[in-house]
Amino acid sequence: MGTVLEQSGDKLVEKGSGSALCRMNFWQYVITKIEINGRLPDNPIGNEIALYKETLKSKVDASGKQLLNGKHLQAKLGSKVANMLFRELSRAIAITRS
Repeated sequence: MGTVLEQSGDKLVEKGSGSALCRMNFWQYVITKIEINGRLPDNPIGNEIALYKETLKSKVDASGKQLLNGKHLQAKLGSKVANMLFRELSRAIAITRS
């Protein structure tokens, strides 16, 4: 889910980095397991993701139009899941080393 900034002339372009296959599979996971209601497990991590998703969807502008939707919403969810995955991995490593 990481990106790199590339400069070409006067403009900066943000591009995806890392394995394209890994990014594609992670994106599919977010679309099929995270974004669809009722597919998250009923545990603290699933509840944290569900709360974050509802928070993102509840943000609206003055006219009541949802600010985040489509790929932007999916990217935010993917970023949250990637950060949570890293957090849990770090905890598991710390437990095994102690």
